[in-house]
Amino acid sequence: MTSARRYLPALDGLRGLAAIWVFALHLLDTGGHHWTPGYLGVDLFFVLSGFVLSHAYAGGLRTVPDYRRFLHARVARIYPLHLVTLLTMAGLVVLWPAFAGTYPDPARRFGWDAFLAQLLLVQNWVHFLPTSWNAPAWSLSAEWAAYLAFPAVLFAASRGRRPFALAMGCMATMLLVLVAAGAPGGGTGAPAMVRVAFGSLAGCLVHRAYVTGVTLPPLATTLAAATLLGIAHIPGLAMLGTLAFPPLVLLCARGEGALARLCATRLAVWVGVISYSLYLWHWIVIQVAARTLKDAVPMGVFYAVVALIVLAVSAASHAWLEKPARLWVLQLPGARRALPATR
Repeated sequence: MTSARRYLPALDGLRGLAAIWVFALHLLDTGGHHWTPGYLGVDLFFVLSGFVLSHAYAGGLRTVPDYRRFLHARVARIYPLHLVTLLTMAGLVVLWPAFAGTYPDPARRFGWDAFLAQLLLVQNWVHFLPTSWNAPAWSLSAEWAAYLAFPAVLFAASRGRRPFALAMGCMATMLLVLVAAGAPGGGTGAPAMVRVAFGSLAGCLVHRAYVTGVTLPPLATTLAAATLLGIAHIPGLAMLGTLAFPPLVLLCARGEGALARLCATRLAVWVGVISYSLYLWHWIVIQVAARTLKDAVPMGVFYAVVALIVLAVSAASHAWLEKPARLWVLQLPGARRALPATR
């Protein structure tokens, strides 16, 4: 049986690739007619989250105090930076009225009800526009729901044989549910709750496959995953790409195959380490740059400048804000003897 707590660097690199994919989608959209199913990076986040949380907490959520400490650790992980980026957006809206005026229906998008929903991380549960204020934070709201339900998800993943087959079944079932609900392209709101539920469960099942020694042929698996991701670039078929995520996560966890080696490189791991800051800041940087810089320079220069700014802001945010704030929250009363933290 594989060690349940060993650090798996390629998973950090894979998370970094997912964050870059989302960033590329939003950046290229500012150029007009570019298209990439980069929003699938969020589904990869969900699968990775289920795996990593299982890796850190399997066997450690048996009591109410365990569960309370788990939630405390998750709040420390996601909330401080979310709060700072939300307040940054609020500052932009208040101090730069023309900024808000460039959006459709700014009074509702940047209203107090939307702000309160974002503040409580329930915007994807209850608000008409989950992408209000700092748009990418909708997925944090969905993740928060998954954290609340995580003990039940972990228990469900511990049942049944052939966990990897069940993980693939989860992703296939997710696709069927989304098609039946009239949301074949995924989306936020209720469809996103379907995405996070099945994605997190699939990640837990992939972890169970990992610790029980399930292996996949690296070359054939990588080629199959690449084919699925290629198909995902066909309009209307994007969500089929999510079927590639369980095998890719398992390969990277085992460190097998070319992608795992790429994701374990120092650069990829570094991007993965700062990926949470990158995910929450990139939208804000793009929105400001699109309103101040885009028409002043060639498009290629615009892309390069924005990419450099996002990486610099993300690195600084991770070092000087995200990590210190997380450690501070973990030291608050109730966080003593916390369960193992995830990266």
